[in-house]
Amino acid sequence: MNAGLNGPGPTVALEGIQETGEAVITLGSDAPLQIFRRGSRIEKGTLERIHLEKFRFDSLLRSGEVPFEDVRQGSDPPDFAVLVDGETSYLDCAALALQSRRTAYQLFRSLRNEIMQCANSVDFGSVGGCVLHITFGEGADLPPRRGDKRALMKIVQSIAEFPDRRQEIANLTNSIIAQGGMPDRLPLDILTGQAPDNLASFSVNLFPDGSLTGAFYDATGFECALGMSFEVTHESTFAELSRVISQHDQESIDHLLITVGGPDREGYVYPGEEFLHRFAREYRPTCIHLRRVTLHSFMTGEIADLVIDRATTTS
Repeated sequence: MNAGLNGPGPTVALEGIQETGEAVITLGSDAPLQIFRRGSRIEKGTLERIHLEKFRFDSLLRSGEVPFEDVRQGSDPPDFAVLVDGETSYLDCAALALQSRRTAYQLFRSLRNEIMQCANSVDFGSVGGCVLHITFGEGADLPPRRGDKRALMKIVQSIAEFPDRRQEIANLTNSIIAQGGMPDRLPLDILTGQAPDNLASFSVNLFPDGSLTGAFYDATGFECALGMSFEVTHESTFAELSRVISQHDQESIDHLLITVGGPDREGYVYPGEEFLHRFAREYRPTCIHLRRVTLHSFMTGEIADLVIDRATTTS
C-alpha cells in the first residue's frame, strides 16, 4: 500500500493492491467544499444544467470548441436537446458519486450544527485549539441522524468532558519532532476519547495558535472532521457505472454525460470522488441505444469518452 496519494482537493488517500491483485484506493481524510451557497436546495433541473455547462466550458478550454450548440430543455428523458454539427442530439445527465460517503458527510454537518448551537451553554475549553477526528462505530458507520437528539447530545457531552490534555499533547508532539520519528507506542489515553454506547470515538490533535479559522471554530474554539475510510476499486466503480448506464440506455437518449464528483443539491463537492474517474475511464459498457457515453470530472475538468460495445438485439 502506497501512502500519501494526493487528491485533486484537500484529500488524503492510500493506493495499493489487494490480495486479489485488484487496485484499490482507500479514501481517508476528505473535506467537502461548498461551491454554491443558496438559501434552498438546488433543483434537479438546475443541477443538470450546471453539469452540462461545466462540461461545455471544460471542453472549450481543452479543444477550443464547444461540443454542441443550441441547448434546449428535453422531455425528461432526455434532459436536453442539443445541436451537434447541425443535427439534433438528445442528451441525458447522470452522476457518478460515492453516495454513502456523501450521506455520512451530510449527517456529520448536522452534528457540527448541533455542537455550534450548544457552544453558548457548553464549555469546550478543554479541546480549545484542537482538531477532533470523529469516527462512528467501527469507522465505517454513519453519524447519528439529524433527529436523534439524544445520540447527538451524548457526543457533544463527551467532547465537553474530555480532560484538558493539551500540554501533554504538545509535549508529545515536541518529543516526536526532536526524535525525528514516532515512538514505539503512542499514549492513546491522552489522544483519544469515547462517547457512551459506542456511538463515536475521536482522536485529538493540537494545532498552533492562529491556524484554525471559520465559523465553527469561532463559535466553539476547536475544529472537528469526519473520520471515515472508504475503498474505491475497479469492481465497485464498474458496478456503479453499469447501473447508471443501463438506466439511461433508452431509445430516446443518444448521449449520456456522466459527471464525476459534481456538486450535490446543497452545493457541496467531495474532492475524493475524483479518484473514481481514474478507474471509470477504463470501463467498456455494452449499450443498445446510447451512441456516446462521456465521463466528465467536475473538479479537474478531465473528459473521456468510453468505448462502447454494441449489444445485439433479438427480435
